[in-house]
Amino acid sequence: MIRNAGYRLKIEQLIEMEKAVSNGKHSAEIYTELHTARFRKTLTICKTFVPQKTAHVLDVGRSNLTALLASYYETVCSLGFDLTEDDGGHRETESMPHIRHIVFDLNLSSQSANWPDHAGEFDLVLICETLEHLSTAPEFTLLMLSSLLKPGGIMLVTVPNAVALSKRIKMLLGYHPFERIRFYPQNPGHFREYTVSELREMGRTCGLEVISSHDANFAPPGKRVLRNLIPSMREGLVALFRKPVQ
Repeated sequence: MIRNAGYRLKIEQLIEMEKAVSNGKHSAEIYTELHTARFRKTLTICKTFVPQKTAHVLDVGRSNLTALLASYYETVCSLGFDLTEDDGGHRETESMPHIRHIVFDLNLSSQSANWPDHAGEFDLVLICETLEHLSTAPEFTLLMLSSLLKPGGIMLVTVPNAVALSKRIKMLLGYHPFERIRFYPQNPGHFREYTVSELREMGRTCGLEVISSHDANFAPPGKRVLRNLIPSMREGLVALFRKPVQ
């Protein structure tokens, strides 16, 4: 019992040390700085493919992107962990009490009996920089989200590019390009990153029409030179899917 208590204390120390770095105010500030350009580009994509301000929009997660979407669309809802229990770092950057929130753990997407009771409610669903954090098969999550789309509705997916130039350079230099599994499960790192061909395959497997899929550069302007040298090796990936009408 004494020995186990010591191990338990060590585990708690590791978790708290990680939370101090990944969940603190400084981490949130860095995240906002790095992702503001992505948020703006994402909104531009949404307005291009779903221009109607009256569209019903679902944003997976709850961040400054949610608030930005709500600045254009009249009806925006978020989906994710219970907001009263979630302390996973940068996700809940604003309380946004006027925005409805659906509680659902995406890692339980294979359990269709427990899917949110909002079938066919949304014109646009966004799942941005999220699939890579899931420990379940992404197809299960895409199927769940597809069930929430209206026929003809649009799903926007963004993920990091698993074969980005920066990761290839790290490998050549002998460094691992992917982070290790984190200690704190409420703020997980990347379990699996994907390629653009894998995104297309996921959409088709889930019965979705692939409208567009391509590499993207979400980096701030001052950090784009190297990443633009080889377009297919950019840092981000974007896929747009449409739910069939029939």
